[in-house]
Amino acid sequence: MIRTLFFVDLVAALYSACSSDSANSDGGAGTGNTSCPDLSGEWTIASHCEMSLIDMTVPVTQNGCKLSFAAPFDGFTGSVAENGAITVSGPQSCQGAATKDAILMLCTQDSPDECLVELKR
Repeated sequence: MIRTLFFVDLVAALYSACSSDSANSDGGAGTGNTSCPDLSGEWTIASHCEMSLIDMTVPVTQNGCKLSFAAPFDGFTGSVAENGAITVSGPQSCQGAATKDAILMLCTQDSPDECLVELKR
């Protein structure tokens, strides 16, 4: 419960930050979109419930506001909204917030266990 409340506070802070940088300065994110932040490129796993993944690099491809992830997150796809809200699905379902420099998500599997995932540039 405390972990969930902590996550809610972190997401609220990221949503607030997203309102100021939701679109990049060249007028678009990914390919042909002007309404969502550009999350394409290399990300580093800063926090994850599976400790062996921390410090690994995750390539993210973006087409418009649609996202796809490469290993070690291959099999995951998602989308990002204008305000930075991010939804990811695959082996787990994840929701959270993103800015151009950070992605913070809370992921769940079939069990009630949650995993806080943080990616940084």
